[in-house]
Amino acid sequence: MASRPEIRLALRRSLMKGRIEPMFGVEDVADLNKDLTRFLLQEKVLARLEHQWPSVLVNRVDDDCDCDCDATWSERSVPIDLPLKTDLVSSSSSTVKEVIRDTFWEAQNAGLPVWTVPFPTARRGFFEGLADMIYNRSRWITIKSTSASAPATPKVTVTSSPANQQAKWSKGHFFSISTVFGRTKHEQNVPAGIYCFWLSKDTPTPLFPLYDIQQDTPVPL
Repeated sequence: MASRPEIRLALRRSLMKGRIEPMFGVEDVADLNKDLTRFLLQEKVLARLEHQWPSVLVNRVDDDCDCDCDATWSERSVPIDLPLKTDLVSSSSSTVKEVIRDTFWEAQNAGLPVWTVPFPTARRGFFEGLADMIYNRSRWITIKSTSASAPATPKVTVTSSPANQQAKWSKGHFFSISTVFGRTKHEQNVPAGIYCFWLSKDTPTPLFPLYDIQQDTPVPL
């Protein structure tokens, strides 16, 4: 199985062609290419405005750190997937800034550890997260190939305290602040990957943990 450094190198080469190509057995990358397209569009808009990127601070997954980075570095800023569409690229600066501002306050009011960060930090968080996702999917393919009892997709069971709260979830490289997972206690099969699960709260959370979903996993919130 490929290491993280090998995947990061392959990803950089792939991105030179303007897309994420299948690699190391990971054939289904359509969703990652959609994320890449949205990220690059939003980056273009924010760069035009010279505006920093609202991002969520998460705890990075390094359960078997074979990476060439500092093993003590365990946090990263994940850029928020902003509600900016193609028609907003040429919109007035005030309109776009209002969308960005509203997104920031919505995230903050939900208790997310949200900050505005410069482009290099947002890019690093996004592409490091992409590499982690591909690495995770590559590991999952290895698990399925060596275990006859491995399910088609792992199951996540989210429980909340207090009970019956609405749980949300996001990929670990491009943070969604509105995607609902289900009302807890909730079970759902998901593609193997790096995810964050969360509940809206009145008080800020220092950072969010990333879950490396390789098997059936309980997630207490």
